[in-house]
Amino acid sequence: MRSCSGCCTRFSNDRERVGNEMSSDQTNEIASVDVNRDQLIEGLRLLKKHASPRRREKAVVRREGGDLVIEIGGGAARAEASGRWEGEARLNGKLLLETAKHYSQDVTVNIRVEPGRFLFPGRSIPCEWVGTAAPHPLIPIGATLRDILRVGAQFSEEELEQSGHVESVRDARKKRTRLIRQAVKVLGPLQIAEEDLVELVDGLVSGELG
Repeated sequence: MRSCSGCCTRFSNDRERVGNEMSSDQTNEIASVDVNRDQLIEGLRLLKKHASPRRREKAVVRREGGDLVIEIGGGAARAEASGRWEGEARLNGKLLLETAKHYSQDVTVNIRVEPGRFLFPGRSIPCEWVGTAAPHPLIPIGATLRDILRVGAQFSEEELEQSGHVESVRDARKKRTRLIRQAVKVLGPLQIAEEDLVELVDGLVSGELG
């Protein structure tokens, strides 16, 4: 009878190798959640339709309550999620929007973060992970000019940059300046200066004037 010691040795080595690989994956894993597939795809579809991120604009993916929240290009979407996600991932917004067509037909989609990578079934995108989620700029889909200016007044340039909203806020500020200068021309006979209107608008935006 042929000895099976060699087979047993190979089987043992294979089990050890697989076990080491699983242990390595678990060690590298920073965050992992199972996300409602239908809600995720619908959220990404709406963001793609309404948010229009610029080529290099960042998406921010974070946990809020029982939802995974995705913020891109001045818009936000959410989907029910369970698991561990204590921080936020920052990655290319356009690439993230394109992931919707790759999700399987399962009820949930597993999304996880490993060092430098945002992973979902079969694919991954380079990302940056911030381990603690600080108070966060949020511009909802359909936000008014005043809404966007208020967010710009509440957060620093660095926070806006990190959240992916800095370009939206800069565009809103340019539009504000343009509108104020148009109003100064119309109100010229009343001798209202540009600085007066800037003070008025900023007070309304901040809530100081109601």
